[in-house]
Amino acid sequence: MIRYRDLSIRLTAILTLSLITVLPVHSQVTTSDVTGRVTDEQGRVVSGATVTASRQGTGAVRTTTTNDSGEYTITQLPPGKYDLTLRLRTSARLWRRTSS
Repeated sequence: MIRYRDLSIRLTAILTLSLITVLPVHSQVTTSDVTGRVTDEQGRVVSGATVTASRQGTGAVRTTTTNDSGEYTITQLPPGKYDLTLRLRTSARLWRRTSS
């Protein structure tokens, strides 16, 4: 009975160690997210603003809108340099940042 228990403990340890060494390989990510919060000069949140990430060189564009808390997230962006543009509901450009 003791032999089976020792064997069970050893097999569990081996399985655990093998999973620990294999799992990180599958968790590598090749994209990134951009998250932020838009506020005005008085610190009040700006909801409904359009945030656009334009990839330099390819012209690929991803757009999202700020929520009621002024927060936005653009997910799964491939590696590269991006220009971020913020537009209010009036469609006047408020802010633009070019990555360097």
